[in-house]
Amino acid sequence: MDLPAETEKQIHALAKSIPDEDLAPNGRETKPHVTVKYGLHGNDPQAVADLLAGEPPLTVTLGATSFFPNGESGSGDVLKVDVHSPDLERLNRKIADAFPHTDTHPVYQPHATVAFLRPGLGQKYEGDDSLAGHTIVLDKLTFSSDDGTTTQIPLGGARRAAASNAPPSDVAAYISAPDYAKALRATYQQPDGTVLSSRDHPQTAAIPPIGTWRIAGDHGQNGREIEQLVALPVDNIEISEDTGTQKHPDVKRYAEWLIAGRAAPPIDVVQTDKGTLKTLDHRRLLAAKAAGQTTINAWVSRTALVGVHPRGWTYELAQSGVQPISIEPAKPENTIFVDDAKALEKIGAELGTKLSPTTVQVYRGRQVGSVDSGPTWWTESKPLAQDFAASVRGGKKRKAVG
Repeated sequence: MDLPAETEKQIHALAKSIPDEDLAPNGRETKPHVTVKYGLHGNDPQAVADLLAGEPPLTVTLGATSFFPNGESGSGDVLKVDVHSPDLERLNRKIADAFPHTDTHPVYQPHATVAFLRPGLGQKYEGDDSLAGHTIVLDKLTFSSDDGTTTQIPLGGARRAAASNAPPSDVAAYISAPDYAKALRATYQQPDGTVLSSRDHPQTAAIPPIGTWRIAGDHGQNGREIEQLVALPVDNIEISEDTGTQKHPDVKRYAEWLIAGRAAPPIDVVQTDKGTLKTLDHRRLLAAKAAGQTTINAWVSRTALVGVHPRGWTYELAQSGVQPISIEPAKPENTIFVDDAKALEKIGAELGTKLSPTTVQVYRGRQVGSVDSGPTWWTESKPLAQDFAASVRGGKKRKAVG
């Protein structure tokens, strides 16, 4: 997919800032773009156009720079700008499911190439966030045939409703939280009455579309709490506790499921009274990182101030005009603990996935892997876990857990 002219200009400027002596023979990317699906066996653009008929333009968000090392590309270290978009990942799966293809990488990592660097220089240029957060709309694909011919495929369908902080006024527009939980449990129930373990069997329940709202079944002091399903960057979520070495095999198993295309149920995320986002679903979050994912689906419960007290945002508060507090960036030191970082590096190496550069910077900055001593999971995470548990107990009250 070609990028807007202004975005292309910004990526060219980023490439031009790299000295010539740091470039590999392929040099700077001349036509920055985002690949939706590579390796299709056929040469029929009409078949792809028919498949994508009615698909709306895609909204994508640019991230920081990262790189593919020389061992993966064979052309030096490939410097790239990461691209985040649940719809782009959905389109990749849709095309892959419909047509024969050969995958050269186990995990789809959307990106726009900046330049080809001499081997070993990728780390020098990763982490540049000058384009991070830029949101653009892509309204056409280019099908490239083996003989070099190209065909434009427009995306002209109606645009899907974007995730929004404005919850619907009609209660019927929400899904019921108790009903949703019941549907998840039902997938593990067997005809003979046995119940499968979620640790050994992937979830098969349908995942609602991004932007969906759900509502609690019970009324608290301030009404029924509401949550929205959104795609969150994996490195902007704080965790309440260390996973624990005994559960690291689960993390690897979950990551293998993700790589195989088995979508995990969304994690639950609560906004702290400091504005950061935090989860108890640390295994699934760590698995997403290990699988090379840049985003993870999450049910996000926002926090609002009732007077001076932080409370879970409810339908009733929203309809009365009370807005949630702003979302603040996660504290990097609270996004991963030492034991998990060591496990993440090991699992990523075993699965052949490339970890997010932000995650790498966090745990390398804490000398993970180079020291054997330091805070244990208990001393590091117990206070956070206790505060977080108190904040979400009953789903009604928030405490200072930021």
